[in-house]
Amino acid sequence: MDQTSGRPVASVAVRGRVGSVRWSASSSAESSSTQQPVPDRGEDFPAAARAVVGGDESSEFLRQSATIVRAWGEQGVTTRYEEIAGANHFTVIAPLTDPASDMCARLKQLAEQI
Repeated sequence: MDQTSGRPVASVAVRGRVGSVRWSASSSAESSSTQQPVPDRGEDFPAAARAVVGGDESSEFLRQSATIVRAWGEQGVTTRYEEIAGANHFTVIAPLTDPASDMCARLKQLAEQI
């Protein structure tokens, strides 16, 4: 998504050269994960989505993560959005190394629902 317009990006600049990803504005919008159907796992296994992001991520990354959680939640998916202060793309999953962490407990709860 373009930070200023909120529209999906249809062109990119790499090393100062502008190129097209050959998407029209409509095909870019259609490709957005917010426009895709939510997972349908049937009545026995209701869909759930958790977004755990590092608070040190870019504002755009945080916005996109919150947007997909909100969009899927509005379509009936049980969702949760959580920012981990001081974490980034790589360190946000560090709690998975500790079986007693809240993150591992939540993961266990999700697994038990399957």
